[in-house]
Amino acid sequence: MAESIRRLRNDHARFARLFRDLENAVDGGDAGAIQSCWTTFESRLLAHIDTEESDLLPGLERSHPAEVAAIRAEHVRFRSLMAELGLCADLHVLRKSTGDEFLELLRSHSKLEDETLYAWAASTGGAQQVPRDG
Repeated sequence: MAESIRRLRNDHARFARLFRDLENAVDGGDAGAIQSCWTTFESRLLAHIDTEESDLLPGLERSHPAEVAAIRAEHVRFRSLMAELGLCADLHVLRKSTGDEFLELLRSHSKLEDETLYAWAASTGGAQQVPRDG
């Protein structure tokens, strides 16, 4: 589990770099580069969120229900914002100011996860398996 937590933490730094690549593509006006950068960024961020929600959050929900609920709510918000930004990228109307706002939200969320979610998972030796219904 320690390796998984390390990878998830490292993802946060990668997301900032990937988003900067996207901003550079937007500045350059290259529609193909914009779409490529966006697709990479979006797919990796969604995979990261999915991993947290399936592997970490269930095991921490009993001991930290309010915090886990807040993280899940932010994930919902990120999915919605990514859909909007993806549409902007497709329509070639993605603006740097919009990207900067999204990146600031992502940085704040990453800091919260680093200080809470990953710290809790590391201190308990990883997320405990929670039986799933169905």
